[in-house]
Amino acid sequence: MQCAHHGLATGPDGQCALCHRDERAIQRAVMRGRDPARTLAIVLVAIMAAIATFFLVGAVLDTR
Repeated sequence: MQCAHHGLATGPDGQCALCHRDERAIQRAVMRGRDPARTLAIVLVAIMAAIATFFLVGAVLDTR
């Protein structure tokens, strides 16, 4: 059997190596950014940076 899109030999599932590669690339793109631990870490770092900036600006602008 040959792949209808690429003209290459297919495996038992009817897809060639290029079809499998495209499918995996699409799955990786869809799943990118959906790691909850990574999202939580980014949010925590952003909150900590905002708090640090608030206190640094407060210390610099303190007129006492």
